[in-house]
Amino acid sequence: MAAATRPNPVPSGPYTEDRFGYRHPLVVETPAGEVFVPEGNPTDAWTNAQLDAYAGREGIDVSGAKNKAARLTAIDAHREALLPALPPAE
Repeated sequence: MAAATRPNPVPSGPYTEDRFGYRHPLVVETPAGEVFVPEGNPTDAWTNAQLDAYAGREGIDVSGAKNKAARLTAIDAHREALLPALPPAE
């Protein structure tokens, strides 16, 4: 049985690749509008909107996070667990 492959389309705008080689857009559409997500690992210099957009793009649940520290903790826990990002929505 052949291994299943996940789609990995090239986003229409600027993008970054995660540690698994999947492409993710740098500009993420959110209900509040477009949010630019910086390249690299999230830091406390990022805004809450950027952290939320990054988490949504990477498939990380931060819905219970009430502040920036909680968002960063959830994102760091996801990254440390080496969980893969969700494939891009088609």
